[in-house]
Amino acid sequence: MDWFHFTGITPALGPNVVEICKEACKAAKAHNVKISCDLNYRGKLWTREQARAAMTELCQYVDVCISNEEDAKDVFGIEAENTDIYGGELNHEGYKSVAKQLADKFGFEKVAITLRESHSAFDNGWSAMLYDVKSGEYCFSKKYELHIIDRVGGGDSFGGSHIVMSCKQLRGDMNYAWPTAEIAVMGGAGAVEVLYAKEAKASDDPAKVLQEKEAEYNKLFCNPYNAARYGYIDDVIEPRNTRFRVIRALQQLATKKVVNPAKKHGNIPL
Repeated sequence: MDWFHFTGITPALGPNVVEICKEACKAAKAHNVKISCDLNYRGKLWTREQARAAMTELCQYVDVCISNEEDAKDVFGIEAENTDIYGGELNHEGYKSVAKQLADKFGFEKVAITLRESHSAFDNGWSAMLYDVKSGEYCFSKKYELHIIDRVGGGDSFGGSHIVMSCKQLRGDMNYAWPTAEIAVMGGAGAVEVLYAKEAKASDDPAKVLQEKEAEYNKLFCNPYNAARYGYIDDVIEPRNTRFRVIRALQQLATKKVVNPAKKHGNIPL
């Protein structure tokens, strides 16, 4: 093995996983294997304090650190000054500072930072920076202006789970959800950063505005009731009734027959 990579999501899965990651890093070091880590902070998996304690320990073994401005701040309290990703403005000097602070703190060989500018919900500027500690050089990639058709990131988990769990659009027969289910295009945090970026920027306390809007968004949209209203699910059920409702649905569908239109040709790989 030439390279070992892990992300901040892995140790967040449980206290024992932090120790497992640490042992894996030690083994990789013992065999002269390069180690990279994407900080990838997820607030629903652990607190910032837990992340900082665990990642501080693990990053002692890391050669290449991958991050963005939000994760660097959430995990280690390191941030780029005079930068507003939501207003479509990036300060290159600020990101150089973030990369150098990370490298100085942990002795990384290289630090890669992904940069995103949100012009609107569907138009983003994407680029990246690589800081090479040995040469002291900061390399910025070309900026790509992208029009987003299907948002990546948080939307992957929402949209992907909706598809693989046999949604109505794929002819699923019965779709049930527990009251705690979240059926939405995006999570609250990502959505409000896009929807209320200008409003937050114009306020005296942007963080407080985004926090309030996130709570409002989660209350209105991150629940199964809107999906039920539009017919995407058949019913919102209590967890204790799950077995009964599934059995009844299977009994109801026991004699179902599906007749599809005749195919004119095979589905060859193209």
